[in-house]
Amino acid sequence: VTEIRSRSSSIAETKDGADETVTEDNQEHSKKVKRENLPIVLLTPPPVSSTAWDHYCTVVAPRPLSPRSNDNAKEYGAKVLQIAKEMDCAVVNTFQLLGGDKGEKHYEQYMTDGLHLNGEGNRLVYEGIMDAIKSNYEYLLPSDGYDGGNGGTVSLEEKL
Repeated sequence: VTEIRSRSSSIAETKDGADETVTEDNQEHSKKVKRENLPIVLLTPPPVSSTAWDHYCTVVAPRPLSPRSNDNAKEYGAKVLQIAKEMDCAVVNTFQLLGGDKGEKHYEQYMTDGLHLNGEGNRLVYEGIMDAIKSNYEYLLPSDGYDGGNGGTVSLEEKL
């Protein structure tokens, strides 16, 4: 799984062209992997709750505020989707999966601090990745018959 990110939810705040450089660098990396015929699954950035993240940065764990925003995450995600289409590779639209267009009250349920995913958010992203692998690279799926040498069969979901 290749994740294109580099402070992805704050790139639009950079006016010196860094946003283009970030996606171009990641696209070059993806092209190299594709040339080597390796499977690629890209992930868009998840939504960002600016309200919760600003609270975390000012009250919970004081630090300088960052320009991360949901709009920037969505914009960067659109670039990732474009790269996935150009590269003909699988993509998990994490932004959409977690309801990035449904408002902060909706997608905050999947976050610990407005930026980082909680257990439920990670579970949904895991399911999205597994769906992308099943749809595009089924041969990569672990066999449900593998038991780790314990004599019985245990599905991947049971292992997790």
